[in-house]
Amino acid sequence: MSMSIEHFEKEVDILMKNLFTKMNKIIETKGGDEVRGAILVNDYSGRKEIIIMIKSFMNVENGKRHIKYSELLRFNYEIYQDNDLEEKLKPLLRHGNLIDEKDVRKIAVYIMENWKDLNKIFDKNKVDFTTICRILYESKEGEIELNNRKYIILSTASFNEIARNSGWIPIHLKKTLILSDMLYRNMGRYDYHRRKDEPRVICIDKELLEGEINDAEI
Repeated sequence: MSMSIEHFEKEVDILMKNLFTKMNKIIETKGGDEVRGAILVNDYSGRKEIIIMIKSFMNVENGKRHIKYSELLRFNYEIYQDNDLEEKLKPLLRHGNLIDEKDVRKIAVYIMENWKDLNKIFDKNKVDFTTICRILYESKEGEIELNNRKYIILSTASFNEIARNSGWIPIHLKKTLILSDMLYRNMGRYDYHRRKDEPRVICIDKELLEGEINDAEI
């Protein structure tokens, strides 16, 4: 039985409410909006983001009010160091009922003064293998042919950054690629270079990578 739209919306509201209650209260605006913030930590990569949510009250029929939670607004963790923090928080003006520039200024001050004390919420999500394959393919820095097989190449630094940003531990992603026979190994290493004066790169089988991506689209 498929889930109705109404039931789905209720499930989303419960998830957002549970997330909201774990966050630090920053301000309550004159318009009645409550703004909260926290630090979102990816449990796999360790990547951190400052997140903000807004709870608003919407008037509905018969004088009743409905609680509405904004989408999760994500900001670079290092944003608290920015001199133009207030400017970068301006997207908050598009959310909630009556958030004004004074409210944004208060939120910026709170984050700058209290970022160390923001609650940490751990996110265990990571992108699926097919998606990470697509990201790697679209990020390729070149191609190389080894033993009559074509490989896309990425610098080790780029590969590691892509893995971490996608919720993967780099070594775990390399081992998963090995299990799929996609990763070229040289002398037992996970990376490769032809000459000592060349930077090492990660080589991923182009045909198998395309096959993984295309199979998911069928």
